[in-house]
Amino acid sequence: MELSELNNQLSEIFSTIEFEEDGGIHITGTDWYSDDLKLKFAVKTGINDQNQLWEAQIGGVRDELIKSDWTEELELLDEHPLLWKHNNAQCELYFSKPTSEPYELLNDILETHKRTSKGWYELEEFINSSSYISLIELCKSSNALFAKGPKNLLQEYSKCLEKFGMQTNMFGERNPKRWTGKHWVDEDQLLSILIIGKSYIIAERFDFERV
Repeated sequence: MELSELNNQLSEIFSTIEFEEDGGIHITGTDWYSDDLKLKFAVKTGINDQNQLWEAQIGGVRDELIKSDWTEELELLDEHPLLWKHNNAQCELYFSKPTSEPYELLNDILETHKRTSKGWYELEEFINSSSYISLIELCKSSNALFAKGPKNLLQEYSKCLEKFGMQTNMFGERNPKRWTGKHWVDEDQLLSILIIGKSYIIAERFDFERV
């Protein structure tokens, strides 16, 4: 989903040389009503110190992290690593048959995670390691639960394990869930993610309006 599909005026501002050279975006406030959010932000156009005030009406919020730093980045996307927990099948990855190269496997897992998640997830988010068992100890094991989470990410982990001679199996495939306030139900909406610098909001609907 391109921002221009929702608001041509914002898209035009962000495409100017003035914005690229001296522009910026700054979140100035939030108003919540249940799981709907009104996000207020200022846009410095880069033209004669002109600032504009905007609001994003956001419906059906699933997850968010909001910071107030200045940034030049605003994107609305249908595909992003942070959407995986909401739009990708969830399952568990097990392995058997130990590898003879655990340290090489560890390096490969680290590189694969970094490349696939693009830095949006910590390794410990899905890997079965903690203060009780380190990742290298997991790589040295003969059989164990290796990770649980989005299937597309676990498939990349599985390729690493198999490359180093381990046998893998995925179990428990299930739909992602969302919390209704009373109980968990299957996620049945197509979600998008709004990224403003290091802030993000995952939700069903986004509408932008200048105020």
